[in-house]
Amino acid sequence: MDWLRPQVESHDDGNSHMEMLDIYARMLNEYRRIVDARERGHGSDDYLLSLPELEKIAETWRARD
Repeated sequence: MDWLRPQVESHDDGNSHMEMLDIYARMLNEYRRIVDARERGHGSDDYLLSLPELEKIAETWRARD
């Protein structure tokens, strides 16, 4: 996530009371795994996530501790 560091540093280091960048990066990685595992579609519904997919992304949030 080094590419994001200048943006964060130029905005008061994210101005957060909790370290979020690593959590967001894990959530984004899980989202990308889900999307990459899908067959490619072109309809607007092809971008929607199912409940199990959302739960999988949420697990990365809960696994932060």
